[in-house]
Amino acid sequence: MDTVHASIAIVLPYFGKLPNYFPLFLESCRKNPSVDWLFYTDCDPLPECPENVKAFRMSFADFRARLQNAFDFPICLETPYKLCDFKPTYGDALSEDLQGYDFWGHCDCDMIFGDIRKFITPEITGQYDRILNCGHLILYRNTPEVCTYYRRQKNIDFQAVLQSPKSHSFDEWPGISGCWRRDGLPCYGELILDDLRLDVPDFRPVQTLPGGFVGPYHGQPDQSRRFSKMKHIAYSWRNGKLLRHWVQKGQVLQEETLYVHFQKRKMEVCLPQGQYPGEFLMVPNRFLSYEAPTPALLKRLCPKKLEPKRWGKMALMTAYYELKNLGATDFSEKSAILSYLRSFRK
Repeated sequence: MDTVHASIAIVLPYFGKLPNYFPLFLESCRKNPSVDWLFYTDCDPLPECPENVKAFRMSFADFRARLQNAFDFPICLETPYKLCDFKPTYGDALSEDLQGYDFWGHCDCDMIFGDIRKFITPEITGQYDRILNCGHLILYRNTPEVCTYYRRQKNIDFQAVLQSPKSHSFDEWPGISGCWRRDGLPCYGELILDDLRLDVPDFRPVQTLPGGFVGPYHGQPDQSRRFSKMKHIAYSWRNGKLLRHWVQKGQVLQEETLYVHFQKRKMEVCLPQGQYPGEFLMVPNRFLSYEAPTPALLKRLCPKKLEPKRWGKMALMTAYYELKNLGATDFSEKSAILSYLRSFRK
């Protein structure tokens, strides 16, 4: 077993308007000084980044050209959203920038990190070539064999994916994660993160879905029953530690998690302008100054207000992918998707 932390670089291309809470994302990166981020962007003005976030100023066309250089066929990359299909290629296409790192990865920026090294331990990096399964954060061992796996796998025509203008979720379970599992390759896939559901306005991680998700949470396979008891969920970030708080039987319970992913949820920053303190609260749709969570505070700030009739396209897409993850055989049936949505609308 390794006893020394592996070096990690996480690739983050982002072109266009950054989320309004991007400075908070950067603060969560800053508190993980042993992890580097490679930030490719055309943002103007360029935000002030901590030392471990290395900014590469370039246009989207320039970044597309960087990726094109790795392939002997023309790629189709018309919009930044299509980059999701290219995430598994970064270790190969951006190998010059990733030299010297033991692991490389990719992430989104609609998220807040906790203590990465608490969850990604030397034991895990010593044992697994691939860590985590969701496209908002996946790490790969930085070896030629692992970095070019997407080319060699036989499950999906990767060239067709990279030449298609449509999004194929090649970075997710329909793509490379599913390929890795079907090929029987070992992956550390424990669900040590909070990926917030899109179908409800309050904070509820995907672990609350019936039947669980794609893996155990902190080693507990019956996570959906456990998480269904969590009401009035909020998060706090305090000097690099990310905690989930919830009310259960009149008490506030808490648990540390790797990161919280907001899934494009709109979040209002209700903090002093230009000041990003070392601690803050995250409640549905808002960042607030930190207060110690109490049952009364969480019930007031995180009321349970379901709006099932206002579920939209994103909720249907969420159900579509959850059906895939749970092994449904016919994903085109609208009735199956709606039936699945009804199963967790309560």
